[in-house]
Amino acid sequence: GIGFVIMMFSMFYLFKDGDKFVEKLTILSPLPRKYENEIIKRLKETVNAIAFGVFLTAIIQGTLAGIGFTIAGVSNPIFWGAATALFSIIPMVGTAAIWFPAAIITFALGNYVGGVFLFLWGMFIVGTVDNLVRPYLIGTKAHIYPLLTFFVVLGGLWTFGLQGLIIGPIILILLLTLLHIYELEYRNVLDK
Repeated sequence: GIGFVIMMFSMFYLFKDGDKFVEKLTILSPLPRKYENEIIKRLKETVNAIAFGVFLTAIIQGTLAGIGFTIAGVSNPIFWGAATALFSIIPMVGTAAIWFPAAIITFALGNYVGGVFLFLWGMFIVGTVDNLVRPYLIGTKAHIYPLLTFFVVLGGLWTFGLQGLIIGPIILILLLTLLHIYELEYRNVLDK
């Protein structure tokens, strides 16, 4: 709803004026420049990983849904696969907004095997991709352990909604980067 619109509006201006914003933050930051650069580098990697993971997952889910629509005999499977890919970005509802009604309509029109197949395909193939592939893609690209990414993405979505897809991994990467900086700064004390 409105949160999604605000997030998209904010992201537009952050991408547009992000360098100025980061420059101002580094001036105000009490951290040494080398640590600021480390944090900025890791945040950029994470944001790129999130974008990569979200959009590649959408493409995979749309393709798998299109295959399922074709097998079930749904007319215009490419269109419905593309619609599924688009809806995969929306949390909680996601791909089920497309394949679930399609399964019910297919079943109601007398294609019982196709309707049941489409329901099972959507539930276990298309729906599972979101929970397994997206965290894996984000974690691999952001250099975070995939299981940790899985929990952070799900927890972020549960806590913050759609924004949690971005906020969760960013909070995780900030925490891991700050712990790494702490380790570097106090290595002599920690090694004793």
